[in-house]
Amino acid sequence: MGLELIVGPANAGKVALLYSRFLATLDEGRPTLLVVPGAAARRRAEADLLARRPVLLGGRVLAFDELVEEI
Repeated sequence: MGLELIVGPANAGKVALLYSRFLATLDEGRPTLLVVPGAAARRRAEADLLARRPVLLGGRVLAFDELVEEI
């Protein structure tokens, strides 16, 4: 799947949809990358994802600046 823009008003479930797609891609056995704006958002995303599933093998959550460093 390529990039897709998810739009809508605040509190419309965009983040929940993003997390569901992230976990579904992991279930398919494909490596998955979630890029978030900053370190605080990364920690929050990791905590939210781990609350949904205790193990996230094959998935990574990076802050945008961490992604730039890796590139």
